[in-house]
Amino acid sequence: QALVQGRAVELSPPPVSRVVVVVVMMAAGAEAPDSWYLALLGFAEHFRTSSPPKIRLCVHCLQAVFQFKPPQRVEARTHLQLGSVLYHHTKNSELARTHLEKAVRARRKARGVSRATRP
Repeated sequence: QALVQGRAVELSPPPVSRVVVVVVMMAAGAEAPDSWYLALLGFAEHFRTSSPPKIRLCVHCLQAVFQFKPPQRVEARTHLQLGSVLYHHTKNSELARTHLEKAVRARRKARGVSRATRP
């Protein structure tokens, strides 16, 4: 649970609106393998920059990325974005820190995998 704009908001599990689900499912069927990620990222950015910002919906979109079991680099980037949003827009610094730490671990793991697979 986090405080968003002075209100307690439950952050998991994320209920994603039907529109987001439909668009993401359409993107998942597209030719580009990361199109679902770009769709969720676009929604998250839209909600974050709305006036007033809809931080709860932004966080839900970013959390939805993990449902797709993304590659390590995408997982690391998403944890970084989640940690940043939570740090700047909520009072739950522990959850923000957790996501930032997960971002560092995932990035290190991804770098280790990419170095091991190089010829």
